[in-house]
Amino acid sequence: MLRVTRLRRSIDDIVIERPVFLLGNQGDGLTLLSRILRRHPAAVSITGGRNYWSGASDLQNVMRPRLPESLALPVSTPSGASFPRHLTPPHSWVYGCPELIDHYRKTAFDHDPAVAAKLQRLIRESLWCYGTPRGHGRFVDSSQTFTVKMAYINALLRPAHPIFVLVTRDPYATCLRAAKGAAGDMRRYTRHFDLDRRLTLCAEHWAGCARSVLVDAPGVERFFILPIEQLLESPASTLDKLLRFLGFDNPGDLLPAADQT
Repeated sequence: MLRVTRLRRSIDDIVIERPVFLLGNQGDGLTLLSRILRRHPAAVSITGGRNYWSGASDLQNVMRPRLPESLALPVSTPSGASFPRHLTPPHSWVYGCPELIDHYRKTAFDHDPAVAAKLQRLIRESLWCYGTPRGHGRFVDSSQTFTVKMAYINALLRPAHPIFVLVTRDPYATCLRAAKGAAGDMRRYTRHFDLDRRLTLCAEHWAGCARSVLVDAPGVERFFILPIEQLLESPASTLDKLLRFLGFDNPGDLLPAADQT
């Protein structure tokens, strides 16, 4: 019992410093950017440190069983919820639509000390398990539904001074890509909707997410917009600018190279 008490106390004493949250839509480049950042020696995700840069990095899904409903990604209709029957979960390209956004959207007014404690505990556990040295590092997450909850996450983690990066991509490309079936929910909805209806849903989702971020941005301490096209066109200079904004040093080996596997 004494050893367990000491372990718990050590984890609870870990200081969370400037966690990084990558926001955006599926297919916008979050996975690419997340994997680049998680190659950094100081980066820690929910599934590991730099040696696990290819693992999942979305807290909303990996820790779903332990997360409060306001943070977890629902895979079925929650009790008491009124999801439209034709828009079944899990959702990847519709949670920003007018029919669903009220269920997902959270703001600073929704702050709950119990939820804050749970979120902070999970981040501290990740730093304890994967940080080098133990308990140190910068937490990096790419939970996409947090895009409509930026002010909420900011309020839950305010003492840690969280940083948010919105990864964008030309919506004329990304909405069509999702509607044609690249998004998992859109593949399921082909049974109910033609391409025009699916494209409308994707456009509504994109607009709802963008609107949420723009509304929340003035209340967030550190916020950065990164067009993924800019990273692809000028990877070294764009990454260097982002790292300086995030407060990471640049070890010079984060970008994928031809000789690496």
